[in-house]
Amino acid sequence: MHALPELAPAARPPARRYTQEDIQRSHAAKREKYAAIRRDVGNGMSGRAIERKHHVGRRTIVKALASAGPPARKKIRREPAALDGLHAHIDATLEAEPGIATAAIWERLADQHGTTVAYPTLRTYVTSRRARIRADS
Repeated sequence: MHALPELAPAARPPARRYTQEDIQRSHAAKREKYAAIRRDVGNGMSGRAIERKHHVGRRTIVKALASAGPPARKKIRREPAALDGLHAHIDATLEAEPGIATAAIWERLADQHGTTVAYPTLRTYVTSRRARIRADS
């Protein structure tokens, strides 16, 4: 292997996955910060003093005064670029054969259209389309 293994590049730590408890703790801390900002404004503290004390900007202070809690996070909605031009083919296949496996759709796309779509990308799209089809029925 290596003559000096201690010089080998270190393995990267696994990606951080936030637990539901971590997320709830973060939301609670943000609600507390908003309440503290409103309390400080009520006590006559200046905007700049509040910015320094709570390490926030003007916009956060305005949001804290406008509502009791912080705004909800925006959900990022993105269609994968790998499926561009294939949506119609996938939808037609799902409508013609509702019980078809995702793997079979993936193979058909590769055979008939010569595409190399990542399987997880296709699986995510097929799952969402099936849910939408069931909701429409």
